[in-house]
Amino acid sequence: MNGSRATPVIRLTLLLLTCLGSAALSQQAPEFTGVWMQDRARSGRWPAELPYTSAGRAAVSTFEENYRENPFDPGRFCVFQGMPVTMFITAYWTEFIQRPERMTIIFEISKPPRRIYTDGRGHPDDLYPTKNGHSIGQWEDNTLVVETVGLVAREGPVPGSEQQRIVERIRLEKDDIQGSVLVDELTIHDPIIFTEPIIITLYYTPWSDEDLLEYECSDGPWRDYLRELKEQRDRADK
Repeated sequence: MNGSRATPVIRLTLLLLTCLGSAALSQQAPEFTGVWMQDRARSGRWPAELPYTSAGRAAVSTFEENYRENPFDPGRFCVFQGMPVTMFITAYWTEFIQRPERMTIIFEISKPPRRIYTDGRGHPDDLYPTKNGHSIGQWEDNTLVVETVGLVAREGPVPGSEQQRIVERIRLEKDDIQGSVLVDELTIHDPIIFTEPIIITLYYTPWSDEDLLEYECSDGPWRDYLRELKEQRDRADK
């Protein structure tokens, strides 16, 4: 067999081995598939005091100066904020769909969904930054360990840079009332904004209704609002 014909065979063999390995791992792994509602009372949020770098403090100061007299709430304008803020959403359902090669997370209020690749691939070399970033995961016993990179910079009360790297440890825990809860421990690394990692733990309870409602909106009103705020500031500075 010559080299030109051997290469496709080798690639196919490696792909089959990867899929078989992923399937075996999936059979041993806990099942996250289902609709979940975040437990607001138990889940963490950004700490009141954050360990900002000088660049982080400057970004916060700029934000507060720009929006000091106006509420900054992209959510009420239907703006998709991306990771990690997307995972902090409460009062709306979140659906996990687990397959051997991928975990898909669908948010009732936000889109697009998250895709966590568990087929053994790495991050692309030519990664294009997005709000959700690029996520890959692997199982460590009963915990799915996820790394997300390739995130766009984020403006807000807690800013984020393009060097953000988020590591999640997602697992099931026994619960006396619910039977089991889904736990997502996020560790947010951002050397531009924070002097040390930030750890936030989220808890989700199972939801019997498997149908997510359609939540339709666009970013247009939000852009109009920001333009109006800028015009107000410009008039005040004259």
